Amino acid sequence: MRRLALLSLSAAMVMASSAVAQEQPAPAPAAEPAPAAQAAPVQDGVAPTPPPAEAPATPPPPPPAPTDVTSVAILGALDRVCRPLVAGGNLEQLAKANGFKKKREMWSWAYAKGYQMTLLASTTNPNVCTLEIDYPIDGLTPVIVDLHNWAMARQWALYRNDKYTTDMERSTRSWELRGETQDEAVVLMSVRKADGTPVSKKADRAEVLYSLTKR
Repeated sequence: MRRLALLSLSAAMVMASSAVAQEQPAPAPAAEPAPAAQAAPVQDGVAPTPPPAEAPATPPPPPPAPTDVTSVAILGALDRVCRPLVAGGNLEQLAKANGFKKKREMWSWAYAKGYQMTLLASTTNPNVCTLEIDYPIDGLTPVIVDLHNWAMARQWALYRNDKYTTDMERSTRSWELRGETQDEAVVLMSVRKADGTPVSKKADRAEVLYSLTKR
């Protein structure tokens, strides 16, 4: 009798375990991998058009034209007198054509009332043209800006910017353009007394030198 009871209990436990196993949910199926990205189809043997390239950056606008009377006079003399002169032009013809008048073996031009520019002919170095300018006191700033813009527009480089004092105070700025067969340079040098006052009661003074060196 006892043996029959044990067999009945064992059978009941087996049936319970089977029922619990049947009640547990089946594991979820594994997620399918996402399909790989496909290239755009080729239609009729023609590859798809690539996206348009970005437009190049807009270059900065050119600097405004100079309006300062001294700047206009200097830049005009550089382009119409000095550059053709050192290239082999005739001094007298170039000077007369641009308003210079000969006084005491020098060519001078009154570019504004009370102010003049003098063309200093070089007898030792024909590759250099020198202009001496009397201009309004403390009026050099627009000249520096306009001459710098003139040089930058022609791909020149600022080469020198310094001040020194000996018997006179000299502030020097220069620009250069180095080419394959020749080098060009422009020097702007303002001159004052050693104490920093103008050389004249009515005007400041500066020199502009243009040089052309062939290799």
